[in-house]
Amino acid sequence: MSAATGLSESASTVPVPTSTLIDRAVAALVDARSDHGDVLTRAAWQGVADAGLVGLTVPSAYGGAGLDPAAAVEVLVAVARDFDDSGWLFGAGAHLLACAMPLALHGSAALKERYLPAMCDGRLAAGNAMTEAAAGSDVAGLSTTATPAGPEYVLTGTKTFVTNGPVADVFVVYAQTDADAGFLGNTAFVVEREVPGVTVGPAHDKVGMESVLACAVTFDGVRVPADRVIGAPGQGNLIFQESMWWERTIMPALLVGRMDAVVRHCTAFARSREQFGRPVVAFQAVSHRLARMEIARRVAEQYVLHAATSLVADSHGRGTTASAAKYAATEAAVAVGEAGMEVLGGAGYLRGNPAEALLRAALGARAYSGTNDVQLEIVARGMGA
Repeated sequence: MSAATGLSESASTVPVPTSTLIDRAVAALVDARSDHGDVLTRAAWQGVADAGLVGLTVPSAYGGAGLDPAAAVEVLVAVARDFDDSGWLFGAGAHLLACAMPLALHGSAALKERYLPAMCDGRLAAGNAMTEAAAGSDVAGLSTTATPAGPEYVLTGTKTFVTNGPVADVFVVYAQTDADAGFLGNTAFVVEREVPGVTVGPAHDKVGMESVLACAVTFDGVRVPADRVIGAPGQGNLIFQESMWWERTIMPALLVGRMDAVVRHCTAFARSREQFGRPVVAFQAVSHRLARMEIARRVAEQYVLHAATSLVADSHGRGTTASAAKYAATEAAVAVGEAGMEVLGGAGYLRGNPAEALLRAALGARAYSGTNDVQLEIVARGMGA
């Protein structure tokens, strides 16, 4: 199945009231965090599934909400505005966009039936295993190999920065199957955590989004049945590229929602905080900073919405618009987080306020889904530059 075919098939939706999804999602996330603590543990994962976020764009036939990308963006912006932990939302997004969607778009009927319903209802948590210590954005440089052995492949290598890795039940793994085939030399697999040879490492200690766990995962001679290949052998890079279009388009919605929350928080603070006998919002230095924050948020939102529409409507430009949206939203989030800390003054430097949390999350967002330098290169190529 080609990437273009997969996208067009995914566009079928069912009428799901987004307001219902939003209200349910926020309530379920708040309850899960209250019951299980701040970290998105495996025990807490069911709460994310109950929120409906892990299957937003998966077809309803497999237990998802069947939303198109634009509707999914609408839901995630609103949820992120009202739920203040970017880590939980990022974990849900990584599961959906980098794991469930490749299966929904390219998996065989048997793979879809085996995994997607459980990935949508919380029985399975998933982690994407692509990045390696020496091969981040260089998808042609994978050292992880999958060697054919009769009806199986033997998978060997180590992946790092596997979001949800410590809690994942299954992994979407990319490995080299033909060293001489270049771009067509990698293949995507579904690998279950409990098979012999899979070792999940300790969680990375991150600067931001501490609540979502990520780690290295090692595959040491893991035997993977050939029917666990996603798509066909050699299509791994095409499938991964398409999953990045989805991730770069929809994941920034989380930052847009958090930016909105930061702007609102800082505006309310500036109205209530008095200096020299008047609210600080009356000083142009503060009011103009708030205005720039709001403009940056609105511009980022428009980029993301445009990319969401292009994801299914523009067969040629969706990769470029996805990269532009990812770049615009992450850079805006860094700027809004930093400006928000300045508006809050000393209080902005205290851990726990929404501005500093956004800034730490946004710094990481510059790197995930391909660094922002890579996004600029993609946009430049799309321009013919």
